Amino acid sequence: MADYEYRPVGVETAELAAVVELFATVWPAAHHLTVDYVRWLYADNPSGPVIGYNAWSGAALAGHYVVIPIRARIHGQVVPAALSLNTAVHPAHQGKGLFTELARRSYEMARTRGAHHVIGVANANSTPGFLRKLEFHDLGPLDARILWAAPTLDARATPAAWERVWEPHDLAWRVRNPSRRYTLVAKRGCRQILAPTGRYGILALLKLDPLSEAAPLDGWAVRRPLLPRPLLWIGRSARVRFRPLGGARLPDRFRASPLNLVIRYLVPGTPPVTPDTVEFAALDFDAY
Repeated sequence: MADYEYRPVGVETAELAAVVELFATVWPAAHHLTVDYVRWLYADNPSGPVIGYNAWSGAALAGHYVVIPIRARIHGQVVPAALSLNTAVHPAHQGKGLFTELARRSYEMARTRGAHHVIGVANANSTPGFLRKLEFHDLGPLDARILWAAPTLDARATPAAWERVWEPHDLAWRVRNPSRRYTLVAKRGCRQILAPTGRYGILALLKLDPLSEAAPLDGWAVRRPLLPRPLLWIGRSARVRFRPLGGARLPDRFRASPLNLVIRYLVPGTPPVTPDTVEFAALDFDAY
């Protein structure tokens, strides 16, 4: 580990370009990971700038890990928190403990900046590392459904023990993602925020809001409704109500990887959140 220099992630163009080059090496098919996208995500977030570390081997970027600030409601209290996002280690530097060291430093920085906890979505390969090495708690897999009938929201559902807080300015920033285009649809008393999935004819349903409470979203990144089509819903919710015969759970064989929700508490003594008390939607992380 002494061969690496660890520096907080910056948002200057040259450093972002090095990060994007690393992403292209690790995930060559992820074409949305551009400098404009990373600048939007790391520098423009109204909840605060990116938190994380780069590991440098001389002039080469060997590893990268970040969380971004968010706000969350946990056990009825709104607190600053962090969302675990991009992790990349160059193939030439894998197997040397870089991910664990970068994560440890990033969580300590998040704690010193006031974050109450870190939440994230881990795939099947990374989940064991988050749980065994990084002190995360498993909140279980995210549900995935294909819908051909619009769901609704149950206003009588028990309040969630955890949910992300989206103020109007947060939501306006989220839909300005330069690598995506979003669509608004009003159905069954709810506003749907939709995004392309990359699979022909299917849109992702990212978030449902009651029409009476939905903040205006008229920015340049938002388009108006397309023709009806099947929707992909990913998340955890006791509030969303699916219509009988209006959809089906997506079989595991059609998923790229099971997605597991994990959380690490940065404040000692925090009462744990249980899986059945979480409200988590696709808009709450970086799926689309």
